[in-house]
Formats: sequence, C-alpha cells, structure tokens
Amino acid sequence: MGTARRRHRARSQSTAEDDDVVVAVRTLARVARLLERSCTPMTLAQYRVLTRIAAGEARASRISEQLLVAKPTVSAAIDALVAAGYLDRSADPADRRAVGLAVTAAGVVALSTAEDAMAERLGPVLAGIADLGPFRDGCDAINAELDARFAARTSGQPVPTETEGGP
Repeated sequence: MGTARRRHRARSQSTAEDDDVVVAVRTLARVARLLERSCTPMTLAQYRVLTRIAAGEARASRISEQLLVAKPTVSAAIDALVAAGYLDRSADPADRRAVGLAVTAAGVVALSTAEDAMAERLGPVLAGIADLGPFRDGCDAINAELDARFAARTSGQPVPTETEGGP
C-alpha cells in the first residue's frame, strides 16, 4: 500500500479532536500567509524577532528558544534588522561573549508600521465574526499554553505530549 493511501486511510479513521487540530493547522497557515503578505517593511520572521527584542529579550539564544527556530535563523534576522536600522548592537559589559540588542527609534516605527499593515489586512476578516469573545479567549489560551510549554522546556521539565495526556 502506498504512503499516500496509508495516510488517507489513517486520516479517514481520525477522531473529532484530530479533525479540530487539522482545521486549526489549516486556518493558522492561511492566517500566517495573510500576515506574511502584509508585514511590511520587514518579513514576518524579522517581525517575530523584533517583537521579542522590543519585549525586553536581548539574547539570540533565548529568542530562538522562544520562537522554536534555530539560532542561525535568529542571527540572520537580527543581521537584517541591524542593517535596516531597526536594531542596535552593543557590547554587554557584564558578559564579553554576549551582545546587547536594542530597538532603535526607526525600529519602533517599523514595528508599528508592520502591525498596522497586518491589522489592516486581518481586521476585515475578524469583522466578519459576530462574536470575537470566544476567538480572543482561544488566542489567550493558545498563548498561555505556548508560554507554559516554553517555561517547562527552559526549566528542564518534560513538556506534555499527546501520548502523555497533555495538549
């Protein structure tokens, strides 16, 4: 039996919960694409890094852990943000190996511009939803779960998986 056929057969035997996850994956992928297309004057990856630095995180290794990407990916985004004038690098007097990162005034404007552009693109989609309360609750719950998983991962605690009864 071919791989595609096995996948189809396995898929047809999935549970309602699996279907919910697939719907979420497909929806989030569509929303991500919508945001990617409107995220100017930077890429969505650069936006994600810039928001972490604007929130006070100044170490590339921590940012890569938070965003679940490789450190070279974060370093490349940081290089591009520095080249665009959105970030400043500085030596960390407390740790010679560390580099301090700070959002520049131009970076604050670029971040605001990107968020305005993405909000303008996503706004009409959200306006079509009669009651945004459950949507917002869902977003808050997802963010809380991601934060909890990040905290568990960075503290060395096991992160629950589907087979361990966690989400």
